Amino acid sequence: MAGIYQFKVEQGSVDGRGRAKIGFLNNAIVNVAGTDANISGFGIGDVNQDNCSWVLSRYAVQFNRIPVCDEVISVDTWIGHCEKFFSVRNFILRDAEGVQIGSAISLWALINITTRRPMMLEEMHARDGVSFTDREEPMSRPAKIGNVTPDITVERRVSYSDVDFNGHMNSMRSIEHLTDLLPYEEMMECNGYRLDINFSREGFPGQLLTLTCQRGDVNLFDISCEGASLTK
Repeated sequence: MAGIYQFKVEQGSVDGRGRAKIGFLNNAIVNVAGTDANISGFGIGDVNQDNCSWVLSRYAVQFNRIPVCDEVISVDTWIGHCEKFFSVRNFILRDAEGVQIGSAISLWALINITTRRPMMLEEMHARDGVSFTDREEPMSRPAKIGNVTPDITVERRVSYSDVDFNGHMNSMRSIEHLTDLLPYEEMMECNGYRLDINFSREGFPGQLLTLTCQRGDVNLFDISCEGASLTK
């Protein structure tokens, strides 16, 4: 399945330089994925009928230019193919002139709501008649993140504003919390970025999380709970 969707960078979604915040951009991308899945017949409402839900497992996004307030961005999205436990969805983002400003690639797992275990996707997609688009992936797959030796450590408890419809910590909120570990001035100087995220466990309301950052030419992050990594 494939589709092209638009979103506008609203005033309440920009930073101190009038550019779209990281959290807003990534939420917009994930919302496009949900919209396209709903139209295609395998969105959250559809899979919920089988006691299942979609969760984001791996995600990479790259912006060579950060859009600014009032810009309208087009998102071209398609499912490249299906692996045993992952559905691979791709994105290309363009400005009003049609110039590509960013791309993303995401791997989604379908979990059983009761057991929280992943389901076999090949059978489901075959049953629902999901078609795949034979297009090259717009960027390299999300990188695997190794051990993080922290220069910065912060503790944060999973709270009301962190939790989504799956009852766990929202993946995009994880990104916001991790990038908040970086100095404000550094974020203001940033004109483009790449993020590679691996989600390995769920964070639930009330859990005390440890957020760490290893500073360097490439900043490494980790969210853990009781010594077990949730997000890198």
